[in-house]
Order: sequence, then C-alpha cells, then structure tokens
Amino acid sequence: MTKEEQEELSQTLEGYIELFSRVPPAPCDPIISTSEKQAALIWAGAAVVRWLRAKKGKQLVRVISFERWFEKSKRDGKLMLAVLDGKKKVYVDLMVGPLTARYLKLIIPPDPDADPYLNESGVSFSAGIDWKIEVLPQDSNAKCAKGI
Repeated sequence: MTKEEQEELSQTLEGYIELFSRVPPAPCDPIISTSEKQAALIWAGAAVVRWLRAKKGKQLVRVISFERWFEKSKRDGKLMLAVLDGKKKVYVDLMVGPLTARYLKLIIPPDPDADPYLNESGVSFSAGIDWKIEVLPQDSNAKCAKGI
C-alpha cells in the first residue's frame, strides 16, 4: 500500500467517523458500496463511533496507520487508531477479516485500561455491482429493531 493510498484511506475513515458521530447510522441498515473494500471502511467508521460512545468520553480519533486494507483480493484489513481523551492518548488496532466465505468480522480489542471491547459480524455479498455489509445483531454490541 502506497503512502498516498494510506493517506486517502485515513482521510476517508476519519470523515466517516466525523459524519457518524453527528448522524449515527441505524445499526441494521445495510451499508452498500461499489466495492467490499469501501463498504468495510464505512462499516469500520460506524463501529468506531459505537465503540467511542461506549467509552462515554469526549474523544478525538486519528488514523495512525493502515497495515493493510483489502489488498490483492484478500478480505482483511488492519489499522491503528490514536484516541485522545483529554490528555490521555490510547492506541488501538481495528481489524477486519473473514469469518467465513460470506461473513466478515470487525474487532477493536480492549486496551490495557480496560476500555470496551467491540466484536461485530457482518455479511457481505455482491448484488450486481454493489457490495452490502449488514451488522448481525446477534453477534454485535449494536442494538436494532430486528435484534434480540
């Protein structure tokens, strides 16, 4: 992944985080994009916002680095986020990977200060030229009308 691609992905993800912090997406509404790579990026932005809300603080999030993101037909990605909460700075990894041939999983592991752990599963499939990722409520911290 080139530096320019990393910067573009970082700006895009930070834009989704800012957008979803103002207008939260409905957790059960599908995320549709022309590529699974882009759909997973939108899903990651929504997941980060839900994770931050569980932390119940005023945070600023910046993408530090993308290790990989759906490169060479691989269905996975990993990036590092810096979360600033007051004077405290925490670094966390966000990982997206295949759960099965049809499902993806998204994980934000807990940090040493025992911040909330996020583990979501979503289904992705091609509908013509569009890719769709829907959060599965039974596997997610997200609540929705169709959920349990």
